[in-house]
Amino acid sequence: MLRTPLSRDDVTVIAARAAADLVFLLAWLAGGIILATWNQGEVVLNTDSSAPITQLLLLTHGRVDSLQELRLARIPSFLPDLLILRAGLGLQWMDGPETIELLLAWYSILIGSLLLALQGALIFLTTPLSRWWAWVVTVLGTSVLVQVSPLYREAIGLTQTPVHHGGNVFNTLLLLVLMALMVRSRSPLRSRLAAAALVALAFIGTLSNVLLLFTAVAPVGMGLVLILLSSSGVSREAGRTDPVQGWLRSQMGPLLVSLLGAALLGVIAARSFNLQCGFNLGVFPDSNLLAEYRDSPLVLLATALGLLLLFRATTSLGPVALAVALSALSPHVYSWFLPDTPRRYFLTLPLLMLVMIAMLVFPAAGAPASPLAMTGRRSVLGAVLALLLALPMAWVLLRVASPPLAARFQSRYDPADGVMLERLASLGHHRGLSDFWGAHLTAVSRGSVEVLPIDSDGEPDLWAHNREAFLSASAQPLDAPLSERLGTFSFVYLRVDEEQPSLIKVKDVLAAYGPPSGRLGCREDGSGPCVLLYANSDNLREVVAGKLATFRNRCREGNLR
Repeated sequence: MLRTPLSRDDVTVIAARAAADLVFLLAWLAGGIILATWNQGEVVLNTDSSAPITQLLLLTHGRVDSLQELRLARIPSFLPDLLILRAGLGLQWMDGPETIELLLAWYSILIGSLLLALQGALIFLTTPLSRWWAWVVTVLGTSVLVQVSPLYREAIGLTQTPVHHGGNVFNTLLLLVLMALMVRSRSPLRSRLAAAALVALAFIGTLSNVLLLFTAVAPVGMGLVLILLSSSGVSREAGRTDPVQGWLRSQMGPLLVSLLGAALLGVIAARSFNLQCGFNLGVFPDSNLLAEYRDSPLVLLATALGLLLLFRATTSLGPVALAVALSALSPHVYSWFLPDTPRRYFLTLPLLMLVMIAMLVFPAAGAPASPLAMTGRRSVLGAVLALLLALPMAWVLLRVASPPLAARFQSRYDPADGVMLERLASLGHHRGLSDFWGAHLTAVSRGSVEVLPIDSDGEPDLWAHNREAFLSASAQPLDAPLSERLGTFSFVYLRVDEEQPSLIKVKDVLAAYGPPSGRLGCREDGSGPCVLLYANSDNLREVVAGKLATFRNRCREGNLR
């Protein structure tokens, strides 16, 4: 059937809507820039944050021939983000010494923008608020919480860091948004598309972090069960049958099975691709996670909000509210099953606070219009035009905003480490070893010195790294014998950090590698770093090669040449 051409009035409407959408998209980016700038002190600068970038550089520089050779546990749950970011920034431009700081700056801005946008989308989809009021509530609420709560600042900072627990928060919010779109869309087709994306994301997210089972998969599944158990598929408006609700009820069984199957398949596939080692559960009522937060008013408030929303969800607010409440309360559940859970996994509770407050203060009288419910050709064309215009403008904003933020990241490193690394480089020591957290010294040196992690027994620590990082970057082919590809290490760096003490001591290094040929630093009062130099690195190479010859990484064993 032929469509009539667009009139001048149609073009005017498309342009007006595109301009409004463009301003809206750039407003979220501006919020991310502000958030990254205000909260840069909480973005993690250690091995957890630099290891994903190191792995990414190995991949883009052709030093591995497949994803299975990488150790990807520290790449975020939203797996392609760093790879896309790296490709988008350009290989040549990002090969300088500022690579890690600039990637961290771009990443913190983009993830900050997406974090705000997902919270705002969830508020918009679950309350009567317009999209601009949802933006105001999200940005102003986040600004207040960042200013008054150290815990909230920490949660934001960890989410803005390229590590897998921050990726889990991102995927959790995205899954909740997809559920809201699926439930509240007025079109069965769009509801089906949201359901397909929901199942796909359950697979991708559990590839990197099994906590998604607790924070999103189980809550969303229980919310969908609530739909199945509700009395009828009749809309409250004019008593008409709701085709979306009818479709959801008729397809709920296959949908729930697909959701659970995708999540379990992600957990199984994760081991094959070195994303995580396994999934072991037990009951540990004395887990330390709650003890770390016992005195936090924010946790008590957020928990109270979660319980209140849980009650309201079962009485009036419905399945999406139930999923949000269960997701927020999920840390209280998995802390019983996962022993010694660190507090950085307790992020979903504080970061769902604003959503829970909005849902309780502004209860939806009816389902708000979904962004996917726009069926008019003019609306679609306006949205596409806005997105196309937003991409180059966002590029310009990021190019302007990221260098100052990258410089602030660099200034946060310990000056004593910077001085010592400069001294090592001037003496010709460009490759060495340290403990797990000390591997971030590679970023501090800005490429002049490479530092890789070892365990207290001297063998490579392959939790966040893989064997390729320990091998030489020379022009040796990937199938060359291991002995020919192994790099040379000439020192062991012992950090002095009050908050995170070095995991290896001088006695450990002596036991593993023998006496050093010299020392740098190593003051008697214990201040400043201590570096043990090895003019003859044969012992270091022998110990390192022993582990690399039998392990690809901590997840998969294998015999290498």
